[in-house]
Amino acid sequence: MIHQKTFESWLIVGAGAIGLLWACRLQQAGHSVTVLNKRTNGYQHISIREEATTSVQQIHHTVLEHLAPGHNHVLICTKAFDQIDAYNAIKNSLLPNAYITTLCNGMGVQTKIQRSLLLHHTLIAGTTTEGVLKHNQYTIEKTGTGSSSFGFFDVNNNSMRSFPYALQQYQVSNISEKMLIKATVNAVINPITAIHKIQNGTLLKEPYYSLSVAAIKELITLLSHPKFQANNEFIQDMDLKTITNMVFDVAKKTAANRSSMLEDVNNKRKTEIEFISGYFVNEGEKIGLKLPIQENYLENITSTQ
Repeated sequence: MIHQKTFESWLIVGAGAIGLLWACRLQQAGHSVTVLNKRTNGYQHISIREEATTSVQQIHHTVLEHLAPGHNHVLICTKAFDQIDAYNAIKNSLLPNAYITTLCNGMGVQTKIQRSLLLHHTLIAGTTTEGVLKHNQYTIEKTGTGSSSFGFFDVNNNSMRSFPYALQQYQVSNISEKMLIKATVNAVINPITAIHKIQNGTLLKEPYYSLSVAAIKELITLLSHPKFQANNEFIQDMDLKTITNMVFDVAKKTAANRSSMLEDVNNKRKTEIEFISGYFVNEGEKIGLKLPIQENYLENITSTQ
């Protein structure tokens, strides 16, 4: 299919590191961008640092009370636990056929949004391995290489809809599998680094390497279980070697980074642990499979909040 080049108007919900990165990326591509945030109105200069270069984009910001109606493309970049509230706060201001794109860590919230969609709204789910650090309200820094993927969350019912032009280069046919892989990697790296207060690269050293391998093996018992696979038909090939390589590849590429969960714990913020470890624990319970390592992570991180 040949896609006609077009420029779109995008509403970015959430002014964190990822939200600002995508706001700048979309505007650099020629799209019109507004960032919905909690306290700022008007145009703001956002600086992106990447290695030895810095670029600046002037991005329009607005608070909810001043949000203009009529948006057709929305990218929600809040934490997983805020995604539903974010959609509910803006849904009546959107066009009837709007595309709602969710980008966050973890699994489960996408299904909740799908169930809450207004008639004719379409959900696109996304996942990213890009590393971004927010230094202050107007400055972000690319801290790790990675990639982003987006796809229709309900593939069967949206096969006839065109995909937003701005995201076509990132489109995949099986986004649920991509999200599950990312959640699996996060379920190893994030809790271990947050509990032990270490950078991602430290997982390549003992005793954290062995802790990581044990967590991976436990997750594979769930991912390879026939009952789990029957409940998640989108799964393709999730074997031990593949997941192990992915976890340590991410740890190596983001060696100097602190995971988002470690940053949240250090700053006494709510984490996304219930959508990461909590997701796998819940899925295990559905089929009668215990995941004691993930249960321990869930209890440990939850106790710090």
